Amino acid sequence: MAKLRKEKALTQIELAELVGISQSALTDYERGKLRLHDKLILKIAEVLKITTDELLGKKNNKTTNISSLRLSRRLKEIEKLAPADQKVLLRNIDLFIQSAKKKKPPNPVT
Repeated sequence: MAKLRKEKALTQIELAELVGISQSALTDYERGKLRLHDKLILKIAEVLKITTDELLGKKNNKTTNISSLRLSRRLKEIEKLAPADQKVLLRNIDLFIQSAKKKKPPNPVT
């Protein structure tokens, strides 16, 4: 929780005030001395603008479909390439995406 709080550039005092608890209680929650209760989990997630899963440290596992798995494998291979090769490949991908966007008809306004 401390990492998430710091990413949002909040001090313990600021976050504690925003969720309605004392700074010392927030310290105890961050250190694992106290367990977060359901209402506090919801409030902290709301204040930090994150999901409760993120707050609780649950990994986001959206790589369940076949195309995502294929993409994930390719990304791992790209990461193994030399930086210069990665740069060339990413430039080509960017050009391809730009070209594809130009060909795509605009969405109708509803």
